[in-house]
Amino acid sequence: MKRENIILIFVLMFVFLLVYSPHFEYQYPFHIDEWHHIELALKFRSHEIHLMEVGFDFTLFVFSKFVDLVKIYQFLPALWAIFSSFVLFYYLRKKNLIAGFIAIPLLALLPSNVNLLGIWFFVPIVMAIPFFYLSLFIFEESLNEKNKKKLLISLILTGITFTIHPPTALVMIIGEFILALKQRKMFMEKKNLAFVLVLVIPFLLYFKFFWREGFIETFKFFLQYITFTKEFSFYYFDMNPIILFGIIPFSFAVIGLIKSFKIKRLQVFSFVLLFSAVNLIIFSFYEITFIAHYQRVLYHFMLATVPLSAIGFVVIYNSIKKIIKNKILKISLLIILVLLTIIPGILNYYEVNDKATLYILVKQEEIPALEFIESLPDDGIVTPLRIGNVLYPLMKKEPIASLFWHPFWFEEMKKFYKEDCEYKKEIIKQMQAKYIFSEDKINCTFLNNIYDDNTSYIYSFNESN
Repeated sequence: MKRENIILIFVLMFVFLLVYSPHFEYQYPFHIDEWHHIELALKFRSHEIHLMEVGFDFTLFVFSKFVDLVKIYQFLPALWAIFSSFVLFYYLRKKNLIAGFIAIPLLALLPSNVNLLGIWFFVPIVMAIPFFYLSLFIFEESLNEKNKKKLLISLILTGITFTIHPPTALVMIIGEFILALKQRKMFMEKKNLAFVLVLVIPFLLYFKFFWREGFIETFKFFLQYITFTKEFSFYYFDMNPIILFGIIPFSFAVIGLIKSFKIKRLQVFSFVLLFSAVNLIIFSFYEITFIAHYQRVLYHFMLATVPLSAIGFVVIYNSIKKIIKNKILKISLLIILVLLTIIPGILNYYEVNDKATLYILVKQEEIPALEFIESLPDDGIVTPLRIGNVLYPLMKKEPIASLFWHPFWFEEMKKFYKEDCEYKKEIIKQMQAKYIFSEDKINCTFLNNIYDDNTSYIYSFNESN
């Protein structure tokens, strides 16, 4: 086996262990969005389909045909990180082998938290990562080589990305569009212009036959879907993109950005980076972003930074290497640069803002109680909000309320367990619930205890008492 392949295998094993490590002591999904998409995927079976991010949910639905989604979900982020890293390596190694290798830890060490998301979680923006790199690499190759087949493949990949995570696809389209304008001579040739027009015909036909609004209404329609205020986020706090990515890797990225324009390669990533940077600057003044909300723009910024940082790393290494004659010193220089690049990221890898700590929505000791709930009739069940998020994925029971995704009765449920028996009885009647799950004992005459394991309690509602 070639030395390159052996190194690649070890690096990818490092990526798997690094990304999987938060799950060493917890076997369930960490993020509300993960539980939500498991629920949507399982509901595909009853033809309950949500079009937003349907490509992601359909993929999970296919997985669910062969495996228990909840049980294997803990491995999906790490496995997908390996695939994303390999895609990035494969295309960057065409430019430079060292760039391909250094890009892998740069991607794996991107910060993750429940607000920013990131590769600790298998969610739509994370599934979009390899398509983001594949499509942009192939798109730039298609223009440089004037290869219509590659152009078609790239646009198909962008379309697939749109079904997985529309904001990522839109930022890709912006980068591709700017690069296409820069190389517009290719598109202005009659054959190529006709080829591109054919690709937009379905979009135009939709507006011809299904859209009846005027120009102002159309403009407002698009505006509401491409502009995002700070309030759009479930909760918000400032994050510095340069500090998040790392000062040294970002310095390399600036060098890589300049180099991309000089060699006319990887420019599409520079355009995505610059667009995202402008978006973040606008947000700092006006608290508004375009195409995606603040956290996703921030993540797109870092995704585009990774390949440019890898190229900048090589530029610095080659520049210093020229003045060094000794082979051992050259190898030592490479090792030092690698350590300077990745060690800060490793040291800060588990540092998470107090406002974005990992969610523990269900505890292992609560599983027996939830299994008991599975045996109950399909009547309404009152649960803590966090349990509402896991109820359908684990037990195929519809929640009355949950954090974020099931907003009905949200305010009532926030105070249900703290209020007196009279309040509880009134809310239970309004909800038309039959059962109550509680972490603590409830002493109300109209509640009959039907399950008690000293950690979880389940009651049935008796209205006559």
